[in-house]
Amino acid sequence: YRVEGLWFFHGDSIRQACGATALTHAGKVGGSVIVGHSHRLGVVRETTWRGETLGAENGCLCILRPPYLQGARPNWQQGFSLITFYRGGFDIEQLSIRSGKALYNGFVYEA
Repeated sequence: YRVEGLWFFHGDSIRQACGATALTHAGKVGGSVIVGHSHRLGVVRETTWRGETLGAENGCLCILRPPYLQGARPNWQQGFSLITFYRGGFDIEQLSIRSGKALYNGFVYEA
């Protein structure tokens, strides 16, 4: 679905480099996107003749080494995105979670 020019969806493809997955999906819809499929954190911006496109990979809140992966260490990061909409636009701020802790506005939040 789309809110104020920003597309939200899970996603259906993945690229190796962080941020590249988001740009791939942005190219598919022809606009800015936030996707969750990669389980990685990253915001990338690309400027073309049509304007600036923003692509965000939203991270995850899952266990980073689930047992079904049998010892593999996936390139996943825990975290989430805060999206601020304002008249005529939006911006995305990402918060990472490391060792159960997140820093926001000078305060540490922990699980």
